[in-house]
Order: sequence, then C-alpha cells, then structure tokens
Amino acid sequence: MSDGSSPPNDPDPLPSSKIDTSVPHSARIWNYWLGGKDNYLVDREAGDQFCEVFPGIVDIARTSRHFLGRVVRYLTGEAGIRQFLDRRGVRRGTPALQRERGGPLQPAQP
Repeated sequence: MSDGSSPPNDPDPLPSSKIDTSVPHSARIWNYWLGGKDNYLVDREAGDQFCEVFPGIVDIARTSRHFLGRVVRYLTGEAGIRQFLDRRGVRRGTPALQRERGGPLQPAQP
C-alpha cells in the first residue's frame, strides 16, 4: 500500500499511540475512583454512572489498592522478592508498585 498503512488482513497491526479522550477507559475510570489525576471528564462521568448502579465500587477499588500495597511491602520487605513481572506491562505497572512500596524497588543483584 502506498499510504503506509497496514494491509487489511495484517494479523499484527501497530497500535495507535493516540489517547482517545472522547471514550471512557477502564484504567482511567479506576484512576478516578482511586482519587488520581490521570483521567478525563468522560472517565469521571462513566465512573459516576457506574457508581449509580454499583455504589460500593469506589470502596472496592480503594481496598484492592490498599491490599496491593500490603502485598508488595511484604514481598519486598520480608520475603526478599526483588523483581516483579507486572502483567499490565512495565510502563503502567512499575510506577504503581513503586508508589505502593514508597519508593523504587531494589534492582536485581548481579
């Protein structure tokens, strides 16, 4: 194709690097429920609509994040774990783990 786009049957098209702020995204809604700043009006509106149907979701989100923090602190402090493989990917997961730990995780020892 001369326009540089992937063929229609390409099994592995490149993902778009653009964020569509006109459509709510579950990660940004979750961020809103946790009191974060990385969300948009559309995410807050969707999050509020969800809360009307399931009022306990904000408490569940915050309890879940608190539990994650407890687990990470235990694993890094008492169990001696020094590396984590975050199923969501390094770009999104590592900062969350660092916040829960209270700082950067220790680098792997050679």
